Amino acid sequence: MVLQDDWTEIERKYSTFPDDESRMGFIRERRECLAKVEKHADLCMEWAAGQTQDRHLQLKQLRTDRLNAIIVKLIVLGYEEDIASIKGCYPFSGSLANHELVKKPQKLTELSEL
Repeated sequence: MVLQDDWTEIERKYSTFPDDESRMGFIRERRECLAKVEKHADLCMEWAAGQTQDRHLQLKQLRTDRLNAIIVKLIVLGYEEDIASIKGCYPFSGSLANHELVKKPQKLTELSEL
């Protein structure tokens, strides 16, 4: 896929070559250029996939850290038996972990406890 303006420019350049040998050289040059662009695009796709995976892991870690901080805070406040009775509370599953305020991907702060 190419832009119309690019295609027109390539056709114009191609038509300026006096013989088949120079035209074939131009075609080789364009193919090499295209191969470099495709290789770079593949690298960009790999990088983007890695960034997505890293962000997913980062968010998962933030959720886990927040859950753990909430559990610690509840234990400090004297709710240890209640925490222990919540089935599947740890690791990140169960009703407590699925509460919308618990599963937020952000650190627990004093302000967020209000």
